[in-house]
Amino acid sequence: GAGGRAPGKASSKPRPAGRELRRAAVERLLRGAPAEVWLFDGGYRLYTRGREFDSRGCAFDKLEGVHKVRLERLAVTVEVQSVVTPDANRPQVINLSLMGARPQDLRAEALSEELRFLQVAMRDDAARRGGMVVKGRRLVNPCPSDPSEVALRHGRQLWLGYLANLEAIDDGLGLGARFSLSLNFSGSVALPEMSMIDLVAHILAEDWCRGRAFERPASFKYYRQLLDEVGYTWPSFISDKILRMLDSDAGLRKVRVQLTYGHERKSTVAGLTSAPASGTMFEFEGRNISVADYFEKTHGIRLRHPGLPCVDFGRRGNCVPLELVRVRGGEHNLMVGKLRPEYQAEVSRKTTIPPRERMALIEGFLTDRRWSPKDALEQKGSHMVTEMLHVQGCVLPTPVLHDRDRHQQVTVNRYANSVRAVAPPEYDVPWGLWSLTEDGKGELWSFAEAVRSAAAERGLRFAECSFVDWPQQAWRLRPGTASEMAQAAMREDLGALDFKGAPHALLFVLLPPRDSSQHVDMLYRALKTVSEAEFGTFTTQCANVPRERGGLDQAKRKLNNIMIKLTAKLPRTRAYGIGETSHTVRLREPHRLLRADTIVFGADVTHNAAGVSVAGVVATCGRDFATYFSEMRAQDPCVMGAEKQRSRRAEERIIHLNDMAEALLTRWRSANGGKLPETVLYYRDGVSDGQFKPVLTMERRHLLEAFRRVGGMGYEPKVVIIVGQKRHSTRLFLEEVGSVGRADGTGKGKEKGKGKGKGKGKSDWGYDGRRNQACRDFAKGRCSYGDRCRFSHEG
Repeated sequence: GAGGRAPGKASSKPRPAGRELRRAAVERLLRGAPAEVWLFDGGYRLYTRGREFDSRGCAFDKLEGVHKVRLERLAVTVEVQSVVTPDANRPQVINLSLMGARPQDLRAEALSEELRFLQVAMRDDAARRGGMVVKGRRLVNPCPSDPSEVALRHGRQLWLGYLANLEAIDDGLGLGARFSLSLNFSGSVALPEMSMIDLVAHILAEDWCRGRAFERPASFKYYRQLLDEVGYTWPSFISDKILRMLDSDAGLRKVRVQLTYGHERKSTVAGLTSAPASGTMFEFEGRNISVADYFEKTHGIRLRHPGLPCVDFGRRGNCVPLELVRVRGGEHNLMVGKLRPEYQAEVSRKTTIPPRERMALIEGFLTDRRWSPKDALEQKGSHMVTEMLHVQGCVLPTPVLHDRDRHQQVTVNRYANSVRAVAPPEYDVPWGLWSLTEDGKGELWSFAEAVRSAAAERGLRFAECSFVDWPQQAWRLRPGTASEMAQAAMREDLGALDFKGAPHALLFVLLPPRDSSQHVDMLYRALKTVSEAEFGTFTTQCANVPRERGGLDQAKRKLNNIMIKLTAKLPRTRAYGIGETSHTVRLREPHRLLRADTIVFGADVTHNAAGVSVAGVVATCGRDFATYFSEMRAQDPCVMGAEKQRSRRAEERIIHLNDMAEALLTRWRSANGGKLPETVLYYRDGVSDGQFKPVLTMERRHLLEAFRRVGGMGYEPKVVIIVGQKRHSTRLFLEEVGSVGRADGTGKGKEKGKGKGKGKGKSDWGYDGRRNQACRDFAKGRCSYGDRCRFSHEG
């Protein structure tokens, strides 16, 4: 490139090889060896078959050591080491014949390397034979049949493909493990290979179209022609606004590119110059020179479009004209993870299709020999069965909520203006009003009456307001005050409150809008911290008041929603027993487990909280399931390996679950007459498929330990562990549309399959208990997708 500093001497230190270079070096090292006797995962693992010999008579087991490989202008050093098993201290062997054992004799954890090998084989075959782009478990087709159908904003495209995952599943019925291949239809956002000028034309066309997708092709041709006509003058159609967009993440920045002159160099765009190549100057050989003149003098390249800007190749100041840069295709500009909002909406619209159509797309991948993993598996001796499995399903009745009037059904999320609490406090709630706004005394007393009136309409009895006041010390706090000083001021104000000897009371606090300044957030945090962590003798409820005229009137409109939150904060009786909680609605016909002595746990781990991870567990207080106890513990954010050394894997297990569960069970027993729960429902979030065994094995053991600590060796409640996930690898489809069984027995149901299954009556969908490993969860609405294939191995 040009610009920046003068070129320095080439470094003599070796550099780590990239993914493409590693693959090329391995292929060069093994040239002459048949492709079917070795397999490279593209990273750092090479599989070789037995003691095969290549065409030069060199055994694979003699490849260990350091090898020098020459690739065009690069000298590559390849070091080969055997993977040694830690227990037997011998080279690791992938024995696929073990997968052909009886299900009762299979141990899923002992076959993890075999499954990994087959996963690599599937990806390698799809990339070599089908031209698929591989990114982790994601395989996408980079050559859509109709580019206009998959065109997105800013020149990006939607590439369709599938997620493939091999796994061993224990069906839980004592029948042993089964192997399955999960295929999920997916879409990915990517950039196809093109010149950088083409990408600029796409972005200019998108800005002109203003979202009118049908005009993109014509506008692209128009702007591409305009760019071809650019000479030495800066083009008028590239305004400051367009330039800022081009120099952003939605434009050219972070795009992976390669140069089209000299030897092939690859890097990432760091930015865009605000001047053309003919006007971007830098010092070269003691004098100022433009980028356009530099390339003509140094490389003999006379630019066709010196009036266009330059990209910063790799770093700021390393300027390369647009016409000498090309966008890399394939996996290099494939977006993974969370998408930008401008892409997410369109991707969701194009990939959200009815379940039957999605199933047909997945089956199309299975039957198309270019992309199907079936051939790759058969080459390794594994045979895949693609028929859908039959499972039994049941349509559960929709939960019905009711308030004080049992005959009136409550509409979920739409009952704030009409509901009356089913279990309100059984006393007149003493309360007072604080204000941190500039409203007058009369306006605040009027608001207090509105609060009391709204409470009465929702079935709560509020006593006369004890006081309307401004907290003096908190009122004097200024923006930027330290949190310790804010808590001290709030502590002094709260200590002066007088609720006339009431054992429990309510403090209603009016605050300015929380989005107005950080000062309001500081006041809110100080109030909650001191009142809940130190005092605990009264409940606080905050409401934000808009600053404009009539702000209190707008706050009054929120009182119905506030009363729903407030009900569960107040004790049911004056004798403040935690098991006696107030609540607004109740299930009309609770499940039989909820009628018994049942406790519900909820657990999760959050990371990057002041350098540590925080594990939290909540547990219901009683049979109303409206209020919860809580426990938190800090823990190390990384998995501790041998000799207490940190590994790179995040610690997803709850290390102190036994202590937290013991504390929660003890509090539950105190709140429920000295009894312990008969059933424990343990809900766990944040556990992926690969973490099931390490996480849930330890946490189940911790739960059992907590049971023994609280109730002794004879206390053995029933335990159900339920894991909530955002991504599901298995989807179920109805065999016939509209044949869903009903819980009242009026409908006959069928499950999906290939013409198999008959209605069983009373919500049965056809069930094969020997193959229920596919029954993980049910498809929801239009977003259901996926397929599961069984496969077996003949050694």
